[in-house]
Amino acid sequence: MRRLRALLNVSVPLYFVGSILVLAIGVGIALLGAMVHAERGGGVAVLSSVGHGVRAFGNGTYELFRSVYETSRQVDHETHANLIEPVGFPLDDDLAPIRTAAGIDLAGVHVRHGAAATAGWRVVVGMFELDGERVHAALALDPEMTVRHVWHLHERGVEVPEGVEVQTPFYKFPHGFALLRDGSVIFGFDHGKSLRRFDVCGREQWTRTGGYHHAVTYDPGTDTVWALRAGPAEEPGVPIDENFRDYIVELDAADGRTLRQFHLHDIMAANPDIDVLGIRQVDDADRDVPKWSHDPHHMNDVDPLPAALADRFPGFEPHDLLLSFRSLNLVMAVDPDTAAVRWYRFGMARRQHDPDWLPDGRILVFDNNMNRGASRIVAIDPTTYAVDELVDGAAYDFETGIRGKHQRLPDGTVAITSAMQGRVFEVAPDGSVAFELVNFRDPVTREEIVVVSEAHWVPPDWFAFETFPDCAAVVAERSGDPRQVQ
Repeated sequence: MRRLRALLNVSVPLYFVGSILVLAIGVGIALLGAMVHAERGGGVAVLSSVGHGVRAFGNGTYELFRSVYETSRQVDHETHANLIEPVGFPLDDDLAPIRTAAGIDLAGVHVRHGAAATAGWRVVVGMFELDGERVHAALALDPEMTVRHVWHLHERGVEVPEGVEVQTPFYKFPHGFALLRDGSVIFGFDHGKSLRRFDVCGREQWTRTGGYHHAVTYDPGTDTVWALRAGPAEEPGVPIDENFRDYIVELDAADGRTLRQFHLHDIMAANPDIDVLGIRQVDDADRDVPKWSHDPHHMNDVDPLPAALADRFPGFEPHDLLLSFRSLNLVMAVDPDTAAVRWYRFGMARRQHDPDWLPDGRILVFDNNMNRGASRIVAIDPTTYAVDELVDGAAYDFETGIRGKHQRLPDGTVAITSAMQGRVFEVAPDGSVAFELVNFRDPVTREEIVVVSEAHWVPPDWFAFETFPDCAAVVAERSGDPRQVQ
């Protein structure tokens, strides 16, 4: 209903004029094609041409209404309608407003937890109401579940790089976040224009411009960051389709320098006998340049194999990269030096996110299970291909068709970010919910949630300091509004 209401906010003339225009173009293409090809091949050619025209009409209509819908999602900037969903799961009676340290004005976030909750810090990333404004931020919850610190995540002052398409401010979504032991953070936005590192008090340490999206993974063994970046191409000769332009990038965590990168074309070229990425290429013998279906791969994660776990994964090498391709239901491991595919698996999940290396030699996968009911968390053995369901979402009213992250804690607890439910929850080894957080739009009515991006658990002594520094003076010195305005 929310999407229908947003769609109806768009004026009727736009639909009417646009539909008539696309209809006229589609019919014109069909008739013109029929006339031209009739000269060459008679009736069969006519039918073929009409078919091509009808297909063009259908594609054009789809693109029109898709454009109108995306526009409608951005109409209500005051309420950030694109990041708001109705609550679609039962609420626990024990959910209560989260406690905050002095000076932190946070509304809408509710939590519940019990003695079984794994001790440690939790950092939750998303859009929250802070100081009366809706902002992109990360919240640090101490082991007593009190919000002790806030990082404001923004792109103020960043110029839009050439070739990068940036959406309106409130359609952007923080997606990709790394937390370092000194309290600094590295983050990017879907539909944003940069990858940035801020110190613990939010001061910029470096900014790398570009269309970074979905994933930021810090490798402490190399002090580097792996991320995904959408084009444009930086090397001549790389054919970039508008829907096929992702790079896998390693950056120096200290200064943001690009250390190496490779393109999906490099994976295809390095593995000519394994056509794992060409499934959504449109077969057309008349085209010199390949054409791809819309969003043919949708890369959404990159995760290096920690050197300490490499001996648990026979046939793999330290720092091999786990890659996730949502559109293909595909998880793949790649040698970052040669782009050779070490291993891949189709179909063990539907529109999955966030594959992780587990200490027991398996790969943990967030199975969104899009359009098929509850989401779930599964572990796959890369040697036997056996799949084990660790969390059955139906038992927890867990369903997020898109987005989502997870983490396996040392005691076996599975921490889950159900993004489109505005919810973080942790399933203990005995199956109980040990911790839950819900990000409500209105803390009184509790009828709608605001989407969250991801959550990170770290041990109680993980930070390089005992207490977070007082950043009030630093914040006061900043110019401009802390809201996410660009």
